[in-house]
Amino acid sequence: MIKVDNVEFIYKNQSGEDPGVKALSDVGITFEKGQFIAVLGRNGSGKSTFARLLNALLMPTRGAVYIKGMDTRDEKCLWKIRSSAGMVFQNPDNQIVGTTVEEDVAFGPENLGIPPEEIRERVYDALKSVGIMEYSTHAPHLLSGGQKQRVAIAGILAIKPDCIILDEATSMLDPIGRREVMQLVKKLNREEGITIIHITHHMDEATMADRVIVMDMGKVVLDGKPAEVFSNVEMVKSLGLEVPQVTELFYELKKEGCKLPLEVLNVDEAYEALLRAIGDKAV
Repeated sequence: MIKVDNVEFIYKNQSGEDPGVKALSDVGITFEKGQFIAVLGRNGSGKSTFARLLNALLMPTRGAVYIKGMDTRDEKCLWKIRSSAGMVFQNPDNQIVGTTVEEDVAFGPENLGIPPEEIRERVYDALKSVGIMEYSTHAPHLLSGGQKQRVAIAGILAIKPDCIILDEATSMLDPIGRREVMQLVKKLNREEGITIIHITHHMDEATMADRVIVMDMGKVVLDGKPAEVFSNVEMVKSLGLEVPQVTELFYELKKEGCKLPLEVLNVDEAYEALLRAIGDKAV
């Protein structure tokens, strides 16, 4: 569905005195429809630049990005691309434009020229999907952070995208708001088959994904299932990131001589691994 073909991106210096700052270098990767991908990386790793390239907000300096076969450099395809790959930003206040929730959700379809009858149906379906139908006539600025992000996601859903890109969309939320948004994202992925690309710095959110990509200095340095990626504890830490707490615990126990796997991400997996370890020792 999405192909990033040997992409380089340079933020050009306006003075023109130097070549600028290279944010991405030789990034080549493919995302299939229906995947849930988490993208990790320390500040300055290039992950937000990467996200904006996927939505055609930025154009590659070299290489190409294809969304459903459409080249993001083709201006004639921009509306179709952004309808296929919608983006939710870090601060929902920057994305909300309507005076009421339903007006805001209707903004995207209106700009696509959708007939009014279909817009009303799309707004209803989107609000129902994100669980905020009761707030349809409320002013968005009076909602909580988590509710505002739900409004932003509903606005994207109303244009019926194949993919939703979340650029650190939970970073400004409290734990309850984060949990609400992540539950919604998982639901959209599992039940509606929407591809999710989640840029985050929260390891617990990354463990929910099918696939984890770690970026550093503008390059992809790790790519695999969450358990595979986080089992590389020393490498992940060397990149300025943390690993899930359970993985960290097993890593420390293993250093003390305990024969335990590192491919554990949560308490349930740890419990099963400990039972197996105790059973093997008893035998």
